[in-house]
Amino acid sequence: MHTHTITPKNTDASSPFFNKYLADTWTDYIATSYTDTSVNITFTQNQQAADYTTIEDYYNALDITDILPETALQAIYDYLVSEGFKWSHGLITDLIQEFQVTTISLADALYIEEKLIDVIDFVHDGDWAAGLIEITDNVVIAQTVSQTDIDNEYTQARHDAYIAEIQAFIDANY
Repeated sequence: MHTHTITPKNTDASSPFFNKYLADTWTDYIATSYTDTSVNITFTQNQQAADYTTIEDYYNALDITDILPETALQAIYDYLVSEGFKWSHGLITDLIQEFQVTTISLADALYIEEKLIDVIDFVHDGDWAAGLIEITDNVVIAQTVSQTDIDNEYTQARHDAYIAEIQAFIDANY
């Protein structure tokens, strides 16, 4: 795999629009991740310098009027909802499994589910960004789990893992 980075990031560009262009145009395109300052595009193999120039020129020329038609946006939203359904149900399934093998108690599983209920609801409904905001800003104080949380098996490692999962999805799909 090869990753090509475009800097600076074009703040007027629509990420879904650019991602669709890459997927439709480059057969060995894998994924795009966005940071505050750059865009990282991953391909299965290195591209020719002229190809990178074409991609960068296209990206840099995008403006706020370059957006996906409603049908494409609906398909993206449907995907976000579908993956959110899988993630939220997977989280609950994992808690049930942990209870069944007595890694955690039923009370602990219910505590964790209740603690994350708003995160679960946001992600389940396809709003991964709101889920990330909820888990980073409201689930714990100053990104540190409390002793009560730890006593109920909502550990710092568990909290950080959930954040990492949501952030990775956002990085790959937003």
